[in-house]
Amino acid sequence: MLEKHEDLFSEKVHFYKLDNIAPYNDDIVAALKNYNLVTTYSREDGRQQRLGARQTPQNLLDRTDNPFPLLKSTWHSIVERIERRPVIASKAWAVLMNKSDCQARDSVIRIPHEHHPWHWSAVYYVKVPDALDLENEGAIVFHNPLPYQYANSIRIPPEEGLLIVFHSYMLHGIEHFSCDGERISISLNAVISPS
Repeated sequence: MLEKHEDLFSEKVHFYKLDNIAPYNDDIVAALKNYNLVTTYSREDGRQQRLGARQTPQNLLDRTDNPFPLLKSTWHSIVERIERRPVIASKAWAVLMNKSDCQARDSVIRIPHEHHPWHWSAVYYVKVPDALDLENEGAIVFHNPLPYQYANSIRIPPEEGLLIVFHSYMLHGIEHFSCDGERISISLNAVISPS
């Protein structure tokens, strides 16, 4: 596994490129066919808002069928190595997106958001469309919390096998894309022990 750490704005973001991931990603894609996918999100006010993607339930790390135990152990190991404390709670869900999902401009995943009250979050890219224009679309975009700094946002294009780990309070969103094909990613959250 290749590992890199970079400062984005005032925060450390961790990048991991997993090795020999094609069979593992194929197992994830096959397992996801067994899920009922949702396309809307229930807001606190009871209204439904479009996700802008299709999403699994947020319990992938509770699954005992392959490949999810490996995903859970990898995720926990990385967070525990960063924090030097154990993970006490975690969750993960898959996000499947194609160009027709990208039509909703006000979708939840496109609007800058954070994953508070979790401590650490991540995105793992399972599948990226071959025709995706990586220079202009389909990236995760981190937004600067300090507006007086030079860069307002930083975009990181998706890459199969790439795991991006960041503090859960970092504002981020997903760019739309217009090519054929499907982008599949896994979103992860973790809470660490207070001591």
